[in-house]
Amino acid sequence: INGRSSRMTDKRLELLEGIGFVWEIPNEGEIGMDEDPASSSLVTPSYDIAPSRSAARVTWDTRFDELAAYKEANGHCNVPSNYAQNKKLGSFVKKQREDYRKKKSGKKSPMSD
Repeated sequence: INGRSSRMTDKRLELLEGIGFVWEIPNEGEIGMDEDPASSSLVTPSYDIAPSRSAARVTWDTRFDELAAYKEANGHCNVPSNYAQNKKLGSFVKKQREDYRKKKSGKKSPMSD
């Protein structure tokens, strides 16, 4: 995707699968992935991000923690791509699926496990 390598390490894959992350969404629109979050019944978890961290410097681990909190609150990891309460979390989920597809197709990963 965009000719770049996957950043999906085996450890990240294992962590995401451990919280029930779904890699392949056959028709995202059918399960609410692109719904307007304001009109849905999604629960917004509170995110405990250290105030000393710059928003631009949030790590993968922090986004993973946010995803785990989202799953705890909503019972699934299918964050809408336009999730108004945390747009970066929606982007993170989309990026994880892209990286998974790269890894699955054999693209070299620049990160080691």
